[in-house]
Amino acid sequence: MAARDIFVIGASAGGVEALSQIVAGLPEDFPGSVFVVLHTLAGGESHLSKILDRRGVLPAVPSQDGMTIQPGTIYVAVPNHHLMIEQRQVRSVTGPRENGHRPSVNVLFESAARSSGSRVVGIVLSGSLDDGTRGLHAIKNAGGLAIVQHPEDAAFASMPRSALANVAIDYIGSSSEIARFMSDIARSELELEPVANPGEHQPARAESTHQVANSVDDVGGFSCPECGGVLKEETSGNLSHFRCHVGHTFSEQTLLNSHGELVEKALWTALRVLDERMSLTGRAMISARDRGNNRVADRLKLENNDVRQKAALIRRILLGSDENAPLTELQEQPGEVESPDNG
Repeated sequence: MAARDIFVIGASAGGVEALSQIVAGLPEDFPGSVFVVLHTLAGGESHLSKILDRRGVLPAVPSQDGMTIQPGTIYVAVPNHHLMIEQRQVRSVTGPRENGHRPSVNVLFESAARSSGSRVVGIVLSGSLDDGTRGLHAIKNAGGLAIVQHPEDAAFASMPRSALANVAIDYIGSSSEIARFMSDIARSELELEPVANPGEHQPARAESTHQVANSVDDVGGFSCPECGGVLKEETSGNLSHFRCHVGHTFSEQTLLNSHGELVEKALWTALRVLDERMSLTGRAMISARDRGNNRVADRLKLENNDVRQKAALIRRILLGSDENAPLTELQEQPGEVESPDNG
């Protein structure tokens, strides 16, 4: 069996502490190369490489495109760039976001699986939602190993739990235990039996972790939250995700969350437009009454009340009021005084 010398680690919320503990536990003569993706804001500045460099004895450096991979070095993804492995080179590239992230854990893991196969050890740490699960599945299919931080040790357990529920995991442990296990793996040719999910339910497994059934189907009516393009569903074993023609990719849960954000944004936009129209119709109604045009003023009053009702309904939805509570009795805004009927 080939040596395990490519270690790819993915984390999100709560990941800095877990990464720091792992790095602190790696010895100076660690023979593997370590690659780290922590979800970061696109426009932010990351100090993760400096933090990890201080926490351990191995050098931690920000990834630069074209760097030659060296043993005993930690390569850290930089904001707004995917970290990838291509043969013996580091790739740091822009490209479509995955689950709204760039860098993305899945992008790193899948590139490692393609490039290094059974030499790869994938590690999923603390984080929200399910990024990393699909990439860990790809590593297993390529003959690599899968490690997950124990959910009880993770500050945010969603990413570890998702991996446990969908991938045959080889080792589960705390961040400090993972560091020791990495050292053992890098110096040996361990054969491991996948461990069971420590949760209440045994996860559904693909019929074979070495067979990938790929299919692409149009998902009618689903559009990409990033660019508006048509999404297609791609399946790999028991996992599925959605990809548009330019490459933006979403898991089912992330797509659901992204569309929820779009719905809320649309509602706030609708509320703004309705509030503006309510103000405009109110002004026009007063102007019409001042000119003695009561018929137009009455029509504008009806429209104003209709707009006010719609705005109140949307505001109630957005602010989470009791949906069974009656709408407030609509009254004319201050200044909307009935003029004497000149008709």
